[in-house]
Amino acid sequence: MINFNTTTTNRLKNLNDKYEYNKLKMESFSTNSTSYRQLYEENREIVNELKEITRF
Repeated sequence: MINFNTTTTNRLKNLNDKYEYNKLKMESFSTNSTSYRQLYEENREIVNELKEITRF
């Protein structure tokens, strides 16, 4: 079972906020642009980190 203490909860919230912010920024770029790809890669890393934190 995951222990959702304050530190874990704050980390999850921060990662989620960053992910959502990146998604909004991505909408302003063409999908083949460098900026879009950088944000996409950053979000992929965020998802991996979220999976690691919430893994049982």
